[in-house]
Amino acid sequence: PWQHRQYVCNNVKQYSGADKWTFVGEWSAAMTDCAAALNGYGIGARYDGTYPGSSYVGSCASINYIDQWSQTLKDDTRGYIEAQMEAFEANTIGWIFWNFKTEASPEWDAFRLIDAGVFPQPLTSRKFSQICSS
Repeated sequence: PWQHRQYVCNNVKQYSGADKWTFVGEWSAAMTDCAAALNGYGIGARYDGTYPGSSYVGSCASINYIDQWSQTLKDDTRGYIEAQMEAFEANTIGWIFWNFKTEASPEWDAFRLIDAGVFPQPLTSRKFSQICSS
């Protein structure tokens, strides 16, 4: 999980300094590729090793059930969300979270993330301050 935040923070400069306004569209809270059909219908996921040529990292069994997420996973996901928000808000003119939801995957579902207290609500209510600065 920290690798996801680190990637966002390390690449923040790619969003600034362009000769055009930059707007980030359709980002998500996904740290896995466990969402149904994300890699193509019936193809599988890299995360659980069912995608051709991939190796097992973890189980997709409970990732799509936010009520089964540990507090650590909720905090890690929120940290990843907040890192993206911090980077995008400081270096672009705006952002749009993924089109609110996808089939049975809370990592891509703003409403389920909000209901579970994982997505900041209101948007200015951050649990982790200055993620990319620390």
